[in-house]
Amino acid sequence: MTKDAFISYGRRESLGFVGRLYQSLKLKGYEVWFDKVNIPDGDDYSKRISHGIESAHNFILILAPRCLTSAYCLIELEYARKLGKRIIPVDQNVIFDVKDSPLSYQERSVLVQFYEANGMDVLPIFSKKDVLNRSHELLGKTDWVHARQQLSEDHINQLYNWQLTYENRWRKYEEVEFIKENPIPIFGKDIDSFEDGFEGIVKVIETQKEYVYLHTELLQKALLWASHRRQTHLLLVGQERQTAQNWLTKNFVAPKQPPCLPSVLHSEFITESKKNADNLMSEIFLCFAAQEKKQTEKIRKGLIKAGITVVLPNNSIHRENQKGFDASTYSEEIKEQIAHADNFVFVLSDSSAQNSDCLRALRFALTFHKRISVVLAKEVNIEELPEALRLLSSSYIDLTDNRTEDNFTENLDFEKDLNKLICIVEDNYDYYRNHKRYLAQALKWEEQHQNDAILLRGHNLDKAQTWLFQGKAQGNNTTNTKLNTPTKLHEKLIAESIAKIGTLSSEVFISYSRTDGDFARWINEELQLNGRTTWFDQECIPAGSDFGLEIKNGIETSDNFLFILSPASISSPYCKDEVLHALSMGKRIILVRFQAVKEMPDYFPSHIQWIDFSKNGLQNDLKVDNGQQFRELLRALNIDREHTQKHSKYQQKALEWNKNEKNYSFLLIGNELAIAENWLEESKKYNKTPAPTTIQKEFISESVKTAFAQKKKQENTILRLRVFLTLSIIALLGACALGLWVHSLNMENKDQLRALETAQDSLVQKNESEKALKYDYYLLEGNNQLRNINYPKAIETFRIAFEFADSAQKEEINAKIIRIERLIPQKKNFFQFVKKAEAALNKRQFLKARDYYKQADSIGYDSSFVKIPLSLLQSRIDDEVESIKRDVITLLENNKENKAFEKIGKAISLKPNDTSLTTLKIRVMNQMLRTEVQTEN
Repeated sequence: MTKDAFISYGRRESLGFVGRLYQSLKLKGYEVWFDKVNIPDGDDYSKRISHGIESAHNFILILAPRCLTSAYCLIELEYARKLGKRIIPVDQNVIFDVKDSPLSYQERSVLVQFYEANGMDVLPIFSKKDVLNRSHELLGKTDWVHARQQLSEDHINQLYNWQLTYENRWRKYEEVEFIKENPIPIFGKDIDSFEDGFEGIVKVIETQKEYVYLHTELLQKALLWASHRRQTHLLLVGQERQTAQNWLTKNFVAPKQPPCLPSVLHSEFITESKKNADNLMSEIFLCFAAQEKKQTEKIRKGLIKAGITVVLPNNSIHRENQKGFDASTYSEEIKEQIAHADNFVFVLSDSSAQNSDCLRALRFALTFHKRISVVLAKEVNIEELPEALRLLSSSYIDLTDNRTEDNFTENLDFEKDLNKLICIVEDNYDYYRNHKRYLAQALKWEEQHQNDAILLRGHNLDKAQTWLFQGKAQGNNTTNTKLNTPTKLHEKLIAESIAKIGTLSSEVFISYSRTDGDFARWINEELQLNGRTTWFDQECIPAGSDFGLEIKNGIETSDNFLFILSPASISSPYCKDEVLHALSMGKRIILVRFQAVKEMPDYFPSHIQWIDFSKNGLQNDLKVDNGQQFRELLRALNIDREHTQKHSKYQQKALEWNKNEKNYSFLLIGNELAIAENWLEESKKYNKTPAPTTIQKEFISESVKTAFAQKKKQENTILRLRVFLTLSIIALLGACALGLWVHSLNMENKDQLRALETAQDSLVQKNESEKALKYDYYLLEGNNQLRNINYPKAIETFRIAFEFADSAQKEEINAKIIRIERLIPQKKNFFQFVKKAEAALNKRQFLKARDYYKQADSIGYDSSFVKIPLSLLQSRIDDEVESIKRDVITLLENNKENKAFEKIGKAISLKPNDTSLTTLKIRVMNQMLRTEVQTEN
């Protein structure tokens, strides 16, 4: 439960004053945390106090000697500042100096434990004077509320004696009637009016209370998230996340000031929620050496407080010596993090400029054409820097001029430098966000052996083409083209997507709550790996697009609507809107239960059954634990797959027809109409799911009516021509003696005869055209089945196409069928070798893996499957050899020649033609000989 205020005070002088203040606030209707009332007997008081500060909107600090020199009150103030709470200092009897005396061992221990537990620097606080100075430092320039009292030692003794008799009555102060009947007595003499001071406190509490309340609400959610190991399902989603982002980045225009400040925990919680909503991608990758970790952490905190998502690499020192460390895996993780970031920020110092990890990360950023910003943390010799860093020297953000004796000036300079970096991030924001998203998709496409399911489609492809044009134009207008233009991989992905236009559609739209984001991402990944084209919002909505419109388009263009069922999704208004739109479009709905729900919403049709993934959830390995359920999902998608694809196709065409005021030019004609009629008839006959929608029925019915009317019109035209021709012949026989007039009439009849023959020819041509359309349709279907490696179905479809083919086309179809029949045994042998290669690779048997991949390639089935693995394998072999070289040199330095000889032998077996390895082997052998000679002597 939240409180309006937490009161921090020293009991010696302030217990009576705080009791009066508590009573006044309670009678005014405020909920207040007061230790005498809110710490039950037997509870851990320190935990109760921490929780009280966390749940209070305001922190009232009573300025009096005991409070300002108490280590315990200092801890409360430090914690309130750490959480960003609004501090209301109340001057009861403030002091600025005190007779110095050391803290007790217990007081010092409590302070040290607090700072260490909260990840803060342990401050050199050893005396009462140190506590007083630190308290004033934390209060800073916050204005005080004046409620001063004059207290003598006699007054303090009276207060002490009174409170001894009052201990068992404090619990009743939760009751307003008891407060009214038992006012706290006044100890000492009021210098300032207590009532005026009280009104001043109330005025502060009421100022900007909405902002302060949201601060507390978000803090409690962030603390819950942190206490549960920062689990994804506790992050903010939907409108709640957007509200939090707006709160975090709210600007206060002078003279207005923020009543309280977002803490680091607030910022981490909100930016991690933002990152979770963006498919775990970030806006900045911060590259640094371990020596600059403290300064980098300051930069990170400043960026996340500005609402910018940041990712840091794992910069542990001596990772190579850690047990189980895999350099290649680490390198791939860093590569992916950089690819998934809008910007690359290099924290420059001599350490980072010579650090192999930092330089490798920089190479990745250059390869990916990332926008690179350099933050100068320590002075360096620019001439000794790598060329990529030298070229950016004119645009360094310089932190080296911030070190002054005046902390305020130093912080002000840092804020200016940080604002420069934030401005760079915000400049051309949508362009760089799309650069990142399309790059991530392109890398995923290559990683999955150019899986067609990853390609761009529809509206998303249109956006990508526009972005590519913009990127190339930008490249022509800038000197640093490699830092921000599209990469070759971007161009390759978009070009291949364009080439596949018309052959790919979205098979599955995934609807879910962002709370279940991890599970939704897993489902999306597995479906794509199994060749299913998906519409997943985190991949398919370009930056700057209308989110709601894109969601509707995604549902309309997808064959199936997959809903991830959980308590979060059924309570989400966004998910409800998606389901209702899918139902209005007549989509086939597939329910995947991720978590049990008490009751199904009434907007779901009662006949829909779910596939239950809730038994395993995210606790273990999803792929292993949910294998059976996932196979069931694939079977559900396979049921009447052709029917659902046509349902989606005709729904889109019907919507387009309706959108264009039902213009006849958008209707179906010819062979396409015949196929649609057959689909509609079978849907009704076999009661197929999804059932045809009203607009689909109207669209096909109108197409039939229009086609019939056109045919009738054409037949009437031919009939009129025939009648006219007959009458003309009769007229010709009756008037053959009429000379020139007859001659001219005869000429006219010839023209009409030719018109009739032309009409008859057109009927013949129409039949031929319909035959050609059928051929094209079955050829296209067969090619799609061939592309999806469904060889038996492809052969069957090509044989149907053969019935409508001309002689040249029949030869082409025969050639395709013969080729497929040859591919069937090749496919089996090919994938046997690929499977063996992958097994060897998992065991780090690189040579075996390479041999198996080469054997697979020699079969000639599909070289694209092994081209990339071979390339990656060679890269891994190179990395392995370099790692062995370093180990050998280290072993030689430690006089372990025998182990070095074993290692160099392994390296030569991996790269037998590497002359540097031969040289190193000779060096090992020479050292072995020298060691043997020394031993003999």
